[in-house]
Amino acid sequence: MRIISWNVRRANETSPVWPFLATLKPDIALLQEVSSAAKIFGDFHLAFELVTRKDGAPQRFGNLILSRYPLKEGLDLRSEIPWVNRESEFFRGNILERTVDAELGPINAINFDSPRIIFPSSRTLSFNEGIID
Repeated sequence: MRIISWNVRRANETSPVWPFLATLKPDIALLQEVSSAAKIFGDFHLAFELVTRKDGAPQRFGNLILSRYPLKEGLDLRSEIPWVNRESEFFRGNILERTVDAELGPINAINFDSPRIIFPSSRTLSFNEGIID
């Protein structure tokens, strides 16, 4: 099983990324910052979602999961920590998850693009949320 994770830096349909990726023959590819994918991956199952900017608007690129195997809807990544859930919901698309229905059994694929944002502690840490005793 060949699994690749790669930030392709806003690759579009004419990017040299796609022919190179094809030579690697991945079974699963977790790609970040995809503007548009080349049509050579027509035989793959795919999931794509735009990444969210720090102001909440969608970026012009997103996360892409390519798989030779069928993809099932995402995993439940909720946390017991409330601020983690708030930020995950706000930045929906920055985490793209699917279960790959591979021959050897299910594989949880999680593709993550981290925004270049410094989060103020007021958005993340809270004494009332059980983070700090």
